[in-house]
Amino acid sequence: MRELQNCIVRIMVDNQLVVQSWNNGGCKSLELNDILKSFFMVCLEKNIDLSLSRISTTNNPADMPSRRLSNMDAMLQSGIWAIIEHNFGPHSVDLMSLDSNSLVDRHFTPSPLPKSSGVDVFSQKIETEANPYVFPPFCMVLPVTRYG
Repeated sequence: MRELQNCIVRIMVDNQLVVQSWNNGGCKSLELNDILKSFFMVCLEKNIDLSLSRISTTNNPADMPSRRLSNMDAMLQSGIWAIIEHNFGPHSVDLMSLDSNSLVDRHFTPSPLPKSSGVDVFSQKIETEANPYVFPPFCMVLPVTRYG
C-alpha cells in the first residue's frame, strides 16, 4: 500500500471537540493534544494538508454499523433484574456484557471498552469473584457452561 504523501486530505468527523481542537491548534485535554501533535508531525513530515470538518453522527456513514442492534446489546428488563438481584445477588461482576448493557458496576467485555473491568471472560480468573453474574449471548451458552 502506498503511503500518503504530498497530498490534500479532507476528513469529516462527528466529534466537534476534535474538529475544534485541530482547527484551533489544541485544547485543554492533554491526551487529545498529544494525539493531535502526532497527526501534525506526520502531516508535516509527509507534506499533507489535513483539514477536518464536522459531520453530524446521523449523517456519518462510518457510524452506520454502530447504530445497528446486535445480540450483544441484549439485556434483562429492570424488573426481572431486580428479582434476580433479590434472590441471588448482590452480584460482584457481570462476566459478559458491554458498557451499554451491564447491570453491575464491574463487568468484562468482549473487547476493550472505557468502563470495562477486563476483556474476555475466558481469560479472567473468575473463581476469585464473590458472586459473578453472566447473561451470555445464545451462541456462548455452551462455552460458558464448559468454562470454569
